[in-house]
Amino acid sequence: MSSAYFIGKKQILDWVNDILKSHYKTIQDLSSGSAFLQILHIMYPKIVNISRVHFEATSVYEKEKNFKLLQYCLDKIGAKIFVDVKNLIKGKPMHTLELSQQFFSKFAGQLKSSEGVAEDPILVRRKAMEQHRKRSMGTSYQRGALSQSISRSGSLESAAEIAALKDKLVETERVAKAVEREKDFYFGKLRQVEILCQNLEDISSDVSSEVMDFAARIKSILYLTYEESIKEDSKF
Repeated sequence: MSSAYFIGKKQILDWVNDILKSHYKTIQDLSSGSAFLQILHIMYPKIVNISRVHFEATSVYEKEKNFKLLQYCLDKIGAKIFVDVKNLIKGKPMHTLELSQQFFSKFAGQLKSSEGVAEDPILVRRKAMEQHRKRSMGTSYQRGALSQSISRSGSLESAAEIAALKDKLVETERVAKAVEREKDFYFGKLRQVEILCQNLEDISSDVSSEVMDFAARIKSILYLTYEESIKEDSKF
């Protein structure tokens, strides 16, 4: 059994609270995934987009977003930690503890205390939360404006226009859900390809150099940022 599983809850919480200037009291307080992401952001600011982190995550949807982002970032830095999104979003204490232990075991040696933190973690969280609220307010305003247009039937020429606006709203929500499903589908495929490449690394002594070079090339493509991918495409 890995030594990570013998790490105590208090040791983990003390470390997290020191790094993030937070006040987590139980391991279950880490069940949103935001603390792990902020610690990774401190160490790898170019890998973790802090504005995408849901610091006030309460819904399953928001927690799922956090843990999927966490897995993506861990994979990108080559950290072999499996994020069991399916069980973590259910808030199961045992799964949260296991992830916390693996995370501490992997990164506590690299970031031992708050002395290694450049930005004030509290201010970083506040800025990220403000950005989320602004985006949410913008979305709510758009929906509210459309709903108000529908409710003001006196300003519309006919009931047909009301029906058309309702249909447009329903269609927009349907497309958004379809895009989200498609994104998750392709993310899953990319994750499978990445795991295959990582498995090849584990048995590299039994694999030809040509195959390993090919796998390395695939991983380099998977890890390209948006800006890097544009430069790569321009070569062809």
